[in-house]
Amino acid sequence: MGPPSVRSFASGVRVRPGFSAGRRRAPFFRGVARVARLREAADSWIGTPFRKHQRVKRAGVDCVQLAGAIYIECGALSAFHPGPYALDGGFHGIHSQVIHWLERQDEFERVNPPHQPGDLLTFRMGRFPHHVAILLDGLDFVHCVRFNGGVRINSLVDSTWNRRLDAVFRPVQWEVIP
Repeated sequence: MGPPSVRSFASGVRVRPGFSAGRRRAPFFRGVARVARLREAADSWIGTPFRKHQRVKRAGVDCVQLAGAIYIECGALSAFHPGPYALDGGFHGIHSQVIHWLERQDEFERVNPPHQPGDLLTFRMGRFPHHVAILLDGLDFVHCVRFNGGVRINSLVDSTWNRRLDAVFRPVQWEVIP
């Protein structure tokens, strides 16, 4: 069940107040072309070094800005403004800044398995989820790590990441119900 601001109908359509009942939310990364574009965009960032609060391909990026840049390149987002965030918030904060921000966005919805390409993965770093990555295909995901590497592809098969996986959010778009 979604947050209290979402009404669910018998048809399974979830509608937020202010939106027409003739529209529904659907995953953005449906179809082979969009998933291929996601992989292209991710591959183009590989090797970009870590630089906090930056979003410049081959010059520097952090995990949050990387996700925003890839979603913009693929057309899933038109803009990305996460607001101020601390790089060590998972260790010293009182809540997850990442989860708090994502739960307020209409472009994302929290999902349960099975996960799909394009899903935004959140990982616990410290006490709270504070690291993000984008699921590509299978169990591979792209992210930017602070130490030893910058942007890279890893797998959820690796227990380092699998045991830290927390919430998963799916980029969605509104579409008209035929």
